[in-house]
Amino acid sequence: YTVSDVSPGEMPLQIPGIQITKEIAKDISDGDDLVFWKNNYSNYETNVLATSWALLSLQAGTVPPNSHLIISFAESGSKSDCLLFNVYDEFGNFAGQDENGEWISNIPNSEWVLAGGIYELKVELSAAANFTVEIINNCTDPVNVDLTFEAYQGENMVDEESFNLDVDAGVALGGQCNVNAIGGLSIYITPIVQIAIMEISPNIFTFNPFEYSNTYNFDFTISETDGETSLLNIDVFTVNMTDEYGNIIPVENITITPSQIPEIVAGGSQLVNVTIITPASFGGKEDIGLFIGTITAQSSSNQTKSVNVEIGKPTISIDPASAYVSKTEGQIDINIDFNGYVGVGWEIEEDYDWLDVTPTSGNGEGLVQLSYDASNQVNDRIAEIIFMSPNSLNETVTFTLTQEGTGLICDHAVSIPENWSLISSYIIPTDPQMEEVFSDLEDDIVILLGKTGVFWPSQNVNTIGNWNTYEGYKIKMTEVGVLCMNGQMSDKSVDLTNGINYLPVLDDQPVPAIDIFSQIETELLYAFDIVNGLIYWPGGGLYTLQTLEPGKGYMVNLVAPGTVTYPQTDGSANYVKPQPKVVENAPWTVDNTGIAHIISIYSSALADLESGDIIAALNSEGSCVGMAQYNGANENLALVVYGDDITTDVVDGMVEGELMHIVVYRPSTEEAIRVQPVWDASMPNSNNYSDNGLSAITSLKAGTLAIDHAALENVMIFPNPSTGVYNITGIDGQVEIFVINAQGQLLMNESIDNAKGTTQLNLSSAARGIYYIKLVSETGVRIEKIILR
Repeated sequence: YTVSDVSPGEMPLQIPGIQITKEIAKDISDGDDLVFWKNNYSNYETNVLATSWALLSLQAGTVPPNSHLIISFAESGSKSDCLLFNVYDEFGNFAGQDENGEWISNIPNSEWVLAGGIYELKVELSAAANFTVEIINNCTDPVNVDLTFEAYQGENMVDEESFNLDVDAGVALGGQCNVNAIGGLSIYITPIVQIAIMEISPNIFTFNPFEYSNTYNFDFTISETDGETSLLNIDVFTVNMTDEYGNIIPVENITITPSQIPEIVAGGSQLVNVTIITPASFGGKEDIGLFIGTITAQSSSNQTKSVNVEIGKPTISIDPASAYVSKTEGQIDINIDFNGYVGVGWEIEEDYDWLDVTPTSGNGEGLVQLSYDASNQVNDRIAEIIFMSPNSLNETVTFTLTQEGTGLICDHAVSIPENWSLISSYIIPTDPQMEEVFSDLEDDIVILLGKTGVFWPSQNVNTIGNWNTYEGYKIKMTEVGVLCMNGQMSDKSVDLTNGINYLPVLDDQPVPAIDIFSQIETELLYAFDIVNGLIYWPGGGLYTLQTLEPGKGYMVNLVAPGTVTYPQTDGSANYVKPQPKVVENAPWTVDNTGIAHIISIYSSALADLESGDIIAALNSEGSCVGMAQYNGANENLALVVYGDDITTDVVDGMVEGELMHIVVYRPSTEEAIRVQPVWDASMPNSNNYSDNGLSAITSLKAGTLAIDHAALENVMIFPNPSTGVYNITGIDGQVEIFVINAQGQLLMNESIDNAKGTTQLNLSSAARGIYYIKLVSETGVRIEKIILR
């Protein structure tokens, strides 16, 4: 009979476990031989077990393979900021919310997961483990909560313990969970009772550098902060400190005074002193790393808190360490990490005019965004970005970026993203014919729109003629591409007309937006970056568009003609590459259709929102056509609502004149609330969508407006495309039919009462193009796009 060894994991001095080997065979009175087993992790000679007890010990100290535990906490209603939920492992490692409200975990092999609006702590288990939970009600009223522990083997839940708890104001509840392999995989819970609150401050100490035969001394305080219940029988203990090279500062070199505290009275505290003496040598080893240790305080009520200690230099690392990227512009995120708990300062050294790094310095863990321009090199180009950290063990680490070459020589390489964008160039091409300028990209172009016409390669249409450097162009691409421009530099001035313009950037360096727009301050209505959704709109209080980039174009709407001149400078000295706003935890996705209606939501309308709330616009079909996330700032919020893309066969945005429905979504509770906006009557538009429209919302009120097109879901329109006659089937009851062209003009309005029969529309006399059929019943609205050939 064999009992396999069970390892306690990566930290044998901290994680409990057992390792059982055959020890002896003894004769007993009845003459049978019994096999006995010894736990190699115990130094006690008496810890010799018969087989049945050895198996029980194995089960008590282990878990089956592929096991994990989920601890979840749900408050009735939305979570209150004054209600705290903390989890600690048996060494005092913490999981919960930090002072910024972020969910963090220092418990090994664990992470917080958002599920159904509830944050759950998932812990991968390699051995039996104990976890202590705390629920602290700092609110002024009692709260009701659900506390659940779930044990899983793979994807199968094998055990569950749940509690519904009433937590009085100013009270802390606590309990302990043990997970082991007894009976398979099982959870054992101590009673959830009112507890004293133990706090340790400070809870981390770092000493850098490490020195031989040196004494490191520090103090921390253990406090009871509830003020009602005493902490009893507190043991303060530690284990060996080790570094990554296997060097050890033995526990005998660590003195804790006092190590046993009989009582800390309610509201009281106890000062604890720790002295660590480092060895004179490590047996001739030259490599010395970062020594990491934990001082653990545990009360008789199983509350466990810890102090983390580091001695030496941490090691800095980055992920990824290298990347190969395409010739188009783009961005890479680089994670900076340190072993240990804290990390040290770092800064970045790079000297490449085609790169932008932000931030360039920091302290401890961080995220660096590396942006790169489109390549104008024939061959691949390589950049080495050096991360310098003098107080780290390795001091420097290098990120290597290799960018694909164009295979062509370009005076200006214009990066064009997939989908819709605006482009321009500061180069006057040697051969300006559109077919020649886009000769390498014709297969990737869906359509290009200019001020004077259309370039549509797949249909052999070019009503623009030649490229005009003093205009921008709106383009839709099936994939990213690089436009290689060769010729001479343009002049710096651009004449703009009344109405919509596509502003080119006639500078080879980024330019502050204010330097350009201040020249047309009285003429400018707004400027818009259609790729990133950034806006410069003084009348709407929106200034998210800060920088104009070479190769890009910007939609500019003027109330009168004007002229701008790019300054004779080196561009932006502190340039940060613009990025689209990221909406986190959204239940929708939004298509950028290249045409938009901009809404400024005044700060006064955001007063009742929580940070992280999402304001969305829905069309009559209930599809999301624009959204923005409130970050808690006291400033106006831009909501970009997208219209229908004329190049697609389906309705993927708003149509001219359609009602915009506004919804507030709260990720923390996964609730969607229909609201009734109060629109600013002084703006050109209000609640009806208009291409290039402008609206503003002064306040948001709870509303009951419903969107329901279920009654029209069986409607079919065919043939589509058609040369003029369309059949409409599936109508049940009375429906009003509207036919609208792409400019929002009403062509036809007809009311029918048809019991699932067929209705015909004849548009033979209308011009070829895109049209919309809008069906309105008593219970809903449906819009379909049709093509007339």
